[in-house]
Amino acid sequence: MTNIDPNQTQTSESLYAWLETASIEQLIEFYNKYAKRRVRAFSDRELAVNRCRELWAKLQASSAGKVVSTKERSSTGGKKRISISESLRLPDRRVCCIETNEIWTNPLRLRRANPEWMSSGQLNRLTRQLYAAAKVGEKTVVKVNGRSFELVNPSLVRTPQKPAAVKGISK
Repeated sequence: MTNIDPNQTQTSESLYAWLETASIEQLIEFYNKYAKRRVRAFSDRELAVNRCRELWAKLQASSAGKVVSTKERSSTGGKKRISISESLRLPDRRVCCIETNEIWTNPLRLRRANPEWMSSGQLNRLTRQLYAAAKVGEKTVVKVNGRSFELVNPSLVRTPQKPAAVKGISK
């Protein structure tokens, strides 16, 4: 019964009748087949039936009128998404406060050690500016609330190597 086309309005009554008699496992299977987010379980049967009815109404009202399968929903197209930590591989993320000459392993450790120095938004700005400069191989100093911060070794950034023009092999 889970292979129902939402464009067939004459099946709504039969679907609602089926929802009343379906088992919890069948309701979960139906919901997971058509919903954007999967569920493991519902807290009770009444909630499961109501969620399936709401989902059915949304599917019928959708402009596309197409049921999107789980495999079609993938926004990455089957490619593995690169996380931020993989896209920016700084071998040395140590941050130094110029005024106190203290060094932390990364900006988050700095904020945890001294939460009164900056807010989380200021920490995000500090990190973004320091890492952006490090990506292009520049040394920069960022001031936050009267304190100056810099990366200890921004020159250690891994920059992609351009292949040299091959004219001949020599040793």
